[in-house]
Amino acid sequence: VATLTLDDAKTLNAMHHGMTAELKDAVRRAEADDRVGAIVLVGAGRAFSAGGDTNMMGRGMRLPPLEIKKFVAAEFSGLVRAITECPKPVIAAVHGPAVGFAFFVVLACDLIVASEKAVFNTMYARIALVPLGVGWVFARQLGHQRAFELCAFADHISAQQAKDLGFVNTVAPGEREGALGVAQRYAARLAAGPANALALTKRMLRAAPTESLEAHAAA
Repeated sequence: VATLTLDDAKTLNAMHHGMTAELKDAVRRAEADDRVGAIVLVGAGRAFSAGGDTNMMGRGMRLPPLEIKKFVAAEFSGLVRAITECPKPVIAAVHGPAVGFAFFVVLACDLIVASEKAVFNTMYARIALVPLGVGWVFARQLGHQRAFELCAFADHISAQQAKDLGFVNTVAPGEREGALGVAQRYAARLAAGPANALALTKRMLRAAPTESLEAHAAA
């Protein structure tokens, strides 16, 4: 099991270009390592992540509206693709806040374990941005009305609310160590399983919402 840590505790692990690039590369290395059967993502300190670095996001907000989408995609989409395209299971262990882009990273994972005090928030509406990634996931999983509510109001979502909505698998007792412990147990169990079958299962489930049953069966 490879445990990858977002480690900039002084900023609550705010995601800047360097961090996202390093994390993307770490996921790719774990994917290529035959000794690794599953991957766990966790934050250092008091949070999973406070979201996109404010200085970097500030530069993006000064762009013309049509350029903002390109900016976000250029900065962040590589990490999300690395997670979703990785044939190995990726598990998020969330404690404290996971907001904005960090929330999208969490939603990209195959399993999500949240501590009792974990808090999720789309956040984008509060800073006049469009929730490109989180909104896309929510619309697919929750339907338009609930997705619009969560994105437009940008209210905090507790760990239990997230589980009730269906995007958190387990609420773990305690804080960081509780969530990390459960996530690592899940990862160890998956790593001991049939790697090829799990990889194919992940790929088929990822593709299922956008392809026909015939294409799904032939994948």
